[in-house]
Amino acid sequence: MIISRIRGGLGNQLFMYAAGRLVQKRIGGAYKLDISWFSCWRHRNSKHVHRDFGLDIFEISAGIATNAEIWKFTVPMCYPNFIRGILRKLRRNKNFYEENECGWQILNEIRGDCFLKGYWVQPEILEEIHDELRRELVIRSECLDWSEIEHWYKKIIAEPDAVCVHFRRGDFVGTSLGVLPDDYYANALSQ
Repeated sequence: MIISRIRGGLGNQLFMYAAGRLVQKRIGGAYKLDISWFSCWRHRNSKHVHRDFGLDIFEISAGIATNAEIWKFTVPMCYPNFIRGILRKLRRNKNFYEENECGWQILNEIRGDCFLKGYWVQPEILEEIHDELRRELVIRSECLDWSEIEHWYKKIIAEPDAVCVHFRRGDFVGTSLGVLPDDYYANALSQ
């Protein structure tokens, strides 16, 4: 069994999923996702913007790992940090791979059951499994509101100069990373 810890926004979740899916393609076996971060993260680190598990809108092949399955490799996220730290030292399995400790290339060396923790943001990971990802990263039909899609489609095509603007601010609001004030964006949009 391969388990990937999933956390963060949808972009990060997609890379984490892809890393585990790559390992699964190479060695076979079940692939599951540890999504415990989404129910417990607020208690650990309040500086993060709220995130929801987003992969469930896609036709992914991975299931959700139970706490018992996670315990085979590491400690689930639902414990306070100091308890997790102690338990992790006692429970950490040799098949636990953390990207910031061993680098993303470790994915090429895994030969059996494992737990993956990291962001794994590497284009090379995607190259080998792009066909699988294209098949699986399709929005499930029950997640689509066709009347809403049609409404916005008509609204967009009716406007000859329609554009889409995305501001990535959420991760940095309240930090010292120099987020620009709201009036900067309002002024840019008015130009």
